[in-house]
Amino acid sequence: MKTIAQKHYFPVVILLLSLQANAQRSIIPKDSLPNGLYKRNEISINISPLKSLFLPSSLPQTNYAVTYKRFLDKKTAIRAGIGLDIINSNFSYQYMPYNSIQHKSYKVNSSSPFIRMGLEKHFGGKKLTFFYGVDLMIGYYRGNTSIKTTDLSRDSTGSVHLMRTKQSMSENVLQFGVSPFIGAKYNFSKNFALSFQTGYNFIYQAGQRTITNSAGTRTYRVNSVNWNRGPGFFSDISLIYKF
Repeated sequence: MKTIAQKHYFPVVILLLSLQANAQRSIIPKDSLPNGLYKRNEISINISPLKSLFLPSSLPQTNYAVTYKRFLDKKTAIRAGIGLDIINSNFSYQYMPYNSIQHKSYKVNSSSPFIRMGLEKHFGGKKLTFFYGVDLMIGYYRGNTSIKTTDLSRDSTGSVHLMRTKQSMSENVLQFGVSPFIGAKYNFSKNFALSFQTGYNFIYQAGQRTITNSAGTRTYRVNSVNWNRGPGFFSDISLIYKF
């Protein structure tokens, strides 16, 4: 009897385990299961500053950023990141109004640390996917701009006059805004991918601006709303680790 009972008990156990596994698979949504190249978590680092080591660049802006993403399913992720935008630019231009030549040279230095939090949606295939979304952003902008002007003119008597002037401007501003973005991601393994991203920034700024020139120093309050294009595709290239 014991042998017969054991023979009948073993298939029942196997059947119950099979039913339990099928029930679990039916309860958990298919899109929530990690499968293939899909992982729940991602950490990305903007590696575009490294390209200056190999390629000469005329772009004055350098972007450093680290972003963490948590996927709610295969198509939706929440994200948070920190970063720093640095601008070091020197440029000049010359124009010739009537009876004069004017040359202006600019030197711009600024830094903008920021924090972003947002939502992104994905679509596409397994290897190449595209994404879009929006971030909420808070940051701080500190910048200094110096302007040197050389004006060579001729008056009605034919005499030539040379005038040189200098002006500097500094800004210290808090920034709040939203940043819609689009991008593409290439999954070259289960744990690593490469992404390109660009977008626009719609920002409210509050702070102060100080201007110094031959007339003295004046300080103004800054309260403005503006928009600008964020880093281009080749200024926001991120190496992604998935886990």
